[in-house]
Amino acid sequence: MCEKYEDMKKTLETITMTSHNLQEENNNLKSVVLDLQTRSEKIEHDINELEQYSRRCCLEFKGILYEKMKILIS
Repeated sequence: MCEKYEDMKKTLETITMTSHNLQEENNNLKSVVLDLQTRSEKIEHDINELEQYSRRCCLEFKGILYEKMKILIS
C-alpha cells in the first residue's frame, strides 16, 4: 500500500511540474503573440501612411493642353 502511495505521489509531482512548465511556456507565448500583434499593427499603420504619401502628388488633369499644364506646374 505504501509503495502505491509513493508511486502516486511521484506521479502527482510530475504532473504538477509539467503543468507549471506548460503554464510558464503559455505565458511566454502570450507575450510573444502580443508583441507580434503590436508590431503588426504598427507595420499596417506605416504601410497605410506610405500609401497615402505616395498618392499625394498623383494628380491627373484632363482637358488641359500640355503647354498650359507646364505653366500650372511651374
